[in-house]
Amino acid sequence: MVKTETKTNEIYETLKRIRSRNESFSSLTLRLIKLKRKTLSSLASKWSKISDNELEKALGELREAWGKQHVKY
Repeated sequence: MVKTETKTNEIYETLKRIRSRNESFSSLTLRLIKLKRKTLSSLASKWSKISDNELEKALGELREAWGKQHVKY
């Protein structure tokens, strides 16, 4: 089954830049999804090794960075 998806020009150009030579957009999407899953699963066991204070500090830093990256309308 094939689905059509609309992308902004910025997304299209970014995907075009990062895909491998002769790689389809579908193959690129699957590769990125698998990479994300692998990265998340490899980090999951590390969360159990940090203290509550370290976790709170890290979450605070993430929230601050996230707020700086996103424009509020």
